[in-house]
Amino acid sequence: MTTLAPKFSASIDYGRRELHFATSGLFDVAAMQALQAEIGEAIGPFLSERMTFRAFGDLTDYAVQTKDISEEMTRLLCAGEKVGIEKTAILITSTIVRMQYARISQGCSVEIFDNRSDALAWLREKR
Repeated sequence: MTTLAPKFSASIDYGRRELHFATSGLFDVAAMQALQAEIGEAIGPFLSERMTFRAFGDLTDYAVQTKDISEEMTRLLCAGEKVGIEKTAILITSTIVRMQYARISQGCSVEIFDNRSDALAWLREKR
């Protein structure tokens, strides 16, 4: 990570019915709200057609967050089922961030991985 400035992106793979999002840096409330808005816009086609889909989050360069931001990210990940997300694979390479999210995402349909190929293989298992 070269900067702690928050960065994010969100897009969909319509054919695979997948949301892909990436985050990096240190988030504040405004950045978290902007991320949520971008994800909401990206999944619009799935929502308008009432399609279920899966999500892949790349948090490779995501910094250790404040408790409030970590809880908000967990709330976002866990609320996915309400909008049609069947399951979410999260790529986290930082041991500290991984421990933080493993603890607070218990009870959600979220799995945490340390490499992209395993995360996508799990995500794309037969429906």
